[in-house]
Amino acid sequence: MFYKLLYFKKSQDGICGEDFKNEQKTETINLKFLLSLSGLIKYENPFSGRFVGNFAIVTMSNNDRYFIDMNSFFNVNQFIRRHTEINID
Repeated sequence: MFYKLLYFKKSQDGICGEDFKNEQKTETINLKFLLSLSGLIKYENPFSGRFVGNFAIVTMSNNDRYFIDMNSFFNVNQFIRRHTEINID
C-alpha cells in the first residue's frame, strides 16, 4: 500500500531548528517497508531552550528517515490505522 508522505526533511543525521522552516516536500512511500513511526517529539533550541515545534520520524526499511510535522504525523497515523494491520503503538 502506498502513501504520499508530506515531510520537511529527509536525513540520516537528524534536524536543527532551521529545518522547521523548510518547505514541505512530498514522497510516495510503500507502507510494506515502513519500519517505524515515532510518537511526537518536542524540539527545543539546544542553546536557548526555546520551543521550536513538534515532529515525528518515519523510518523505512532502507534506513531513509523522514522528519514530519504534527499535521503529517496525525494524517499518516490515521491512514495507517484505517488501511493496514500495522500496529504502531
